[in-house]
Amino acid sequence: MKAETGKGTAPQFTCDYVRARRTRRSFRLLVALAVALTITLWFAEGYLRYDRSETQYRMSLTLHPAQARPILRTVVHRETGPVNVPPSLYLEALAQVEEPDHILETYDRAYQVNPRNASLVTNYGSKLYADGQYDEARERFREAGLNPPANVLPRYLEAAALAAALEPKAELNDLIALLTRANSSEDPILFPEPLWHVSLPQRGLLYNKKRREIADEISAPLLYCCNFITSRARQDLQEGALMDWPEWLEKLHYMGVRLMGGKEGDSRPTLIQMKTALQIQHQALVLREMSAPLAGDEQPAEIAAELTRIHEALAKVEDFEEGRGAVVAQYRKNAIRPWGLLLKTALVFFLLYFVSYLIHKIGSGGKYIRALPHKAVGVLVPWFGFAALFVLLVTMSARHSLGMMGSFDTVIPLLWYVLSALMIITGLLYPIFQVRGMGYMDMSFEKKETAPDDDDDPQPPAAVMTLRRYLGVYGCLLRRYMGILCGGFLVVLCMWCVCYYLVLHAYPFQLELLSTGLSKDSAALVSTLQGYFISAR
Repeated sequence: MKAETGKGTAPQFTCDYVRARRTRRSFRLLVALAVALTITLWFAEGYLRYDRSETQYRMSLTLHPAQARPILRTVVHRETGPVNVPPSLYLEALAQVEEPDHILETYDRAYQVNPRNASLVTNYGSKLYADGQYDEARERFREAGLNPPANVLPRYLEAAALAAALEPKAELNDLIALLTRANSSEDPILFPEPLWHVSLPQRGLLYNKKRREIADEISAPLLYCCNFITSRARQDLQEGALMDWPEWLEKLHYMGVRLMGGKEGDSRPTLIQMKTALQIQHQALVLREMSAPLAGDEQPAEIAAELTRIHEALAKVEDFEEGRGAVVAQYRKNAIRPWGLLLKTALVFFLLYFVSYLIHKIGSGGKYIRALPHKAVGVLVPWFGFAALFVLLVTMSARHSLGMMGSFDTVIPLLWYVLSALMIITGLLYPIFQVRGMGYMDMSFEKKETAPDDDDDPQPPAAVMTLRRYLGVYGCLLRRYMGILCGGFLVVLCMWCVCYYLVLHAYPFQLELLSTGLSKDSAALVSTLQGYFISAR
């Protein structure tokens, strides 16, 4: 736009309206493409990437059991058909969310389809054990130990099922023989992993919750086995009957040592697994200490030192578990914080755009002033502001994913508010400085006759801006600027969601799939405890 002036006339402007219109439409198209790309990526990943049954199975993994149940029933019914046999994966997934009266029935169907799946058979045995069918559970655990991969855990579970089936005064030779055979095995100890999908991240709150549930189900039989043996040992030792208890208790203690994991090939222990292992060792050592005087053993000092280490380890585990709820709440708060900032910013931006639209419509004129060229401040402030907001979003996401918490988490919202306020204040003042800086004066303004100072020197009429005209011009330019802010905001939001998915394979609004930092903290604690006991031995 350039001004052409003549003597006694107001400035006249020529504008490249076509270029301005093309620029506006290009910007709108860019924003629409960013939004469409993000929605399309989410929809394609969630509903088009896999076949119908696998898509529904994948969806059910992240839902509440009551919501997942009808979906998985539909999948199993569809895959069964008149000829097809439903995959055991879908049947096992249904069994895990099925109503209590149908759990064992569904597990049995899955077992009949795939009896060589060790993880499935182990989980089935755990459900049978919980239902009181100890002989059947023992048979399932025995089969799981024979199927690949090599795993010593089913042998311990087989012993636990035998212990549950024994009478209170029954002989323990067979039970101790099973423990001895398991202890002598060089196979790794592998706890079953939750049913999951390769496209979902294995570090989120939901996945860790499922791991803990499985560990809890597996640990219950092992703890009962330990309690059964130690109760018999305590009764005999209190009566002064030493028998073979020092040797048997040592085998029980070694079972607890193996359950801690840490050897090559062992699965990652959960804190529930670690706590179970420590409790078994503790009970065995207490009774070994009790039996030492009867056996004339000179190791009570070593046993006492080991008990002290176990007490310290159990205290650390208990402290961590007590603070789990608060830590989860804090991580969830950190995960939600970006959305709170985005929501507030979106409300302000779009509200100001609506207000500017009303001002523009209430005012008069200003339609073509949208072609007025931008000044440097009108370009640099939005670019800098949105780049900084994107960096803050990435920073918050990275800190949450890495399990980082600190005072900086309270500084980020302040920086966000400062940047947003800077862009808003610039938008409110920018139209005034833009018009004045360009020396704009519309020729359609009302003209006011001025009284001449001298009859021989008449004054030309002066162009003045009425209030309605002023509102029209100001509203038009403010609406243009706020449109830039709203569009830029949507682009930044879409970029953040897409980048988040490309890096972490989940969207920032899928809170149950996001890392809580607890997996990292618990893994560090487990490694510390394992190293502590290995170095002590």
